[in-house]
Amino acid sequence: MKYFLGLFLLFFSHSGMATSSSDSDFLLKQNKDQKEDYTFTPMENAISGFAAFSIGNIGYFSSKSSTLKMVYTGIQTIGIINIGKGIYQSQSPSLKKGFYQLVNNKQSPTISKEELAKELIRINAQEERAKRLALFYSSTFLTAQYTLNATLGSPPGRLKNAYFFLAGVNALIALYSGPFKRDYEKHYYGDSFDINPFAYQDKGITSGLALSYNF
Repeated sequence: MKYFLGLFLLFFSHSGMATSSSDSDFLLKQNKDQKEDYTFTPMENAISGFAAFSIGNIGYFSSKSSTLKMVYTGIQTIGIINIGKGIYQSQSPSLKKGFYQLVNNKQSPTISKEELAKELIRINAQEERAKRLALFYSSTFLTAQYTLNATLGSPPGRLKNAYFFLAGVNALIALYSGPFKRDYEKHYYGDSFDINPFAYQDKGITSGLALSYNF
């Protein structure tokens, strides 16, 4: 996230953190006039990941060949990683949107050092949380998948041992990443245990989707 600071200093270069009219006008115009022909949504990665996950499981548990089981294991893994990527992208911060709203605040013609610090903390906290949740869910799903492959898939001995080993490694990663918050996330969201991927999205839907994962 360090490169963000250099970008911000281009926007806020005057003493007292007042915005440069030419820079702020440019930023507002770019965001107002921009029209994307194609808008990416995190659901695309999640959907494609679930499709690969489903195909991999159907193929793995219906195949008798050890070679094909390994191929389908790769497809299962790719699917789960894409699901984790979808979780990351749904939680990662929008730098452009955040600073567009900050510069476009008509009630505050200048931007204070405290306002800029708050926005930097928010961006870093969301990035840290997105990475933590993506790692937690990816490793948790992989632990479950490899355990099922080893116990229900009737693999050969060596492959079975490999599945148990991979399940153990991913279980350790999940146990570490789930409760562990870095400094920015802990400062911004608090130190409570949190693995709910829906809890801190847009304010309009937060209360409706904050389920029982937060303690």
